[in-house]
Amino acid sequence: MSNKKSSKLSETKRVGKFGLIGVINTVIDFAIYNFMISIVGFGVIAANVVAVTFAMTFSFFANKKFVFSNNSKDVARQAVLFLTFTAFGLYIIQNVIIYGLTEVWTWPLEVGKNIVDAIGLGDTFSQEIIYNNGAKAVAIAFTMVWNYLSYKKFVFKK
Repeated sequence: MSNKKSSKLSETKRVGKFGLIGVINTVIDFAIYNFMISIVGFGVIAANVVAVTFAMTFSFFANKKFVFSNNSKDVARQAVLFLTFTAFGLYIIQNVIIYGLTEVWTWPLEVGKNIVDAIGLGDTFSQEIIYNNGAKAVAIAFTMVWNYLSYKKFVFKK
């Protein structure tokens, strides 16, 4: 196999692993987020801060070991870079998007609610659940791209 094809295959596998870790991380994130809102009574921003803190810790170790296979002994440097880039993505990018979609530009979430109602699930999923989780899902999509690129380029670079 040519070096270029090998490199593409390696990158494809890495992106796939990142996606799998991302799915697990997202389940952790959403579970804690919804628990903090519905059981503990936190608002969406406070719940998001708690949820992403737990998810971020899991993500560091999973990405270091399984995605980027980085065995560097300089864990402290990696952790600081990881926390810096991830914190920016999760605490700034996500919260701006969540706030923007739940407080400023709710039209996309209104469309989502109308679709849920049209398919007969309006009694199952309240407007609050759709808005909170819809905004969180959009925010996650943006931060996944941010995280992958910053981890690859700065945190776990070979």
